[in-house]
Amino acid sequence: MLSWTGLAAGESSVEIHPENPKPQSTVTFNATIVDDTVSAVHVIVKECTPRLCFLPKNVTMTSSDTNRYQAEVMLTHDDATYITYHLDIESDGTWYTYPDEDFLINLSGEPDGNHPNGGDATNETPGFELGPIFVTILFAILVLRRKR
Repeated sequence: MLSWTGLAAGESSVEIHPENPKPQSTVTFNATIVDDTVSAVHVIVKECTPRLCFLPKNVTMTSSDTNRYQAEVMLTHDDATYITYHLDIESDGTWYTYPDEDFLINLSGEPDGNHPNGGDATNETPGFELGPIFVTILFAILVLRRKR
């Protein structure tokens, strides 16, 4: 992939909202790309911990106005401490990366209340506590049957 350079790169910009996102929040990316030949823009976001980065999210940005593109990305990892992102821009049939190196944004605070499963951030899967209960009931039934 080629680097997005030249006059258009100098006039291009990316803003995120909120500026200091929290883990498991929704981040809005607004890009201004000054080039009439742009046919597609994707934002590539990676959530990272100090030890590893999770698989990147590749989100297509929609054109909201002339030279303006927007996308919303849901951050899903409660243990992420920072995100990196860059844009992949298709212009005249060639894909470019903007900027040359990924932007890095530190995540602040505790995870947001917007969890994909609607629960809390305890990482517990609901329903699995029923497994031991069913095994106990089955065991009790087997023991009672043998006594008869």
